[in-house]
Amino acid sequence: MEIADGIERRLAKLVELLGSQGALAHAAGVSRPAVSGWLRGSVPYHTTLRRIIRATGCSEDWLLRAQGEPGMHRVMEEPGSYGARTQKAQGYSRTIAELSALLPDAGPSAREELLKRIQELIAEEQRK
Repeated sequence: MEIADGIERRLAKLVELLGSQGALAHAAGVSRPAVSGWLRGSVPYHTTLRRIIRATGCSEDWLLRAQGEPGMHRVMEEPGSYGARTQKAQGYSRTIAELSALLPDAGPSAREELLKRIQELIAEEQRK
């Protein structure tokens, strides 16, 4: 498998589309530091590249050969897809921040309990 120059830029674009290095790491089945290394120029193993393509739905031509577009819109929009779940989790994170702002008069323990429960719900949703 031949990989076109600049794969770190295409992987950085995947990070942007998925929302975080952690999201790409999860999709690829690797650690976040591994993704960080790719963004600095190391090249993922071929099996890892295949997992990224399969999990994210990005175009093989785009990722490996720098041809065309990422092509992730289909996967990002399909209900239950990795991209859709990632976007949903990002929405939950925004909701947590918004709810925290609404609770300035609540005591710290009430805020902590509410945030803990919301985070549990997010974790449950991500496991589905």
